[in-house]
Amino acid sequence: MVTTIFNEVIAGLTGCRFVSSDSGQPSRRVIATPFVGTRSRGGNTERGIGVEYWSSLASHEGVHNIFVAMDTKNPKEYLRALEILVHMERIDPDILVGCAQASKKQATATDTQFIELRKYQPLQLEKILAKRDIVFGNPCDQNALRAIIDGFQNCGMPVNNPFTEAIKKEATPSWEMFPRATVAEMSLAI
Repeated sequence: MVTTIFNEVIAGLTGCRFVSSDSGQPSRRVIATPFVGTRSRGGNTERGIGVEYWSSLASHEGVHNIFVAMDTKNPKEYLRALEILVHMERIDPDILVGCAQASKKQATATDTQFIELRKYQPLQLEKILAKRDIVFGNPCDQNALRAIIDGFQNCGMPVNNPFTEAIKKEATPSWEMFPRATVAEMSLAI
């Protein structure tokens, strides 16, 4: 038996309304929290995106999670996957996988990660790609990006930090930092 523990919710948006198709039950609206976080499963800790929601069905009552592990160190991909998911207003495992795949810059509709969506929910694939265009058209929220970077750092799972890379680029050494001297000034200095 594999136990799953959700360790840390790093960034999330509470109170989102989603259509859920949990456990083969008819679709219904639920209040949920989409999140970027970590989970421990079978001794391994994974990072990714997920949704926590409350089910009121008597046979399935309680708090439930859907989670998809993402194997990337790019914090922008986590944030973009979360934003695409929030725009989708629909939760099921295939949608979550589609949002995770769509967060990559090089993702296309023919990617193998979209197989289940293409086969069973082709309209949802079109919606994910449309929402992807909206999300990629807007700049990443700097505060949310910092929260994701800091959150994974605190969990011992560091990701790339585009803020330190930008500082390194600004501080590149250059020969221009030395003042230019004329030949006359140089001969006086000797």
